[in-house]
Amino acid sequence: MERVDVLNLASLAQIHLSDDEAEAIGREMTPLFDMADLLPDIGAETDGTSPGDTGECVNVADLREDTPIRMVDPEEFIEQSPSAGDGGFTIKRLLE
Repeated sequence: MERVDVLNLASLAQIHLSDDEAEAIGREMTPLFDMADLLPDIGAETDGTSPGDTGECVNVADLREDTPIRMVDPEEFIEQSPSAGDGGFTIKRLLE
């Protein structure tokens, strides 16, 4: 990705980047865009399959049984908290 393109995107996002930062980000982004360019080819290889087709990659017998468990009442957590109030947790203010 070219430095000028990185700087343009940064400007749109209202992010200030130095030329060195833009150059580095451009080098890091180039492989990602190269991979994205491959997606149409992958789509051609998967034509005729549905999203649920897993083939042999997942053995259902190896998966754990989905057993429901007792849900904990949120009030139990709040009652056990060292700092609770107004039906929730209270925390120290970080910003004024």
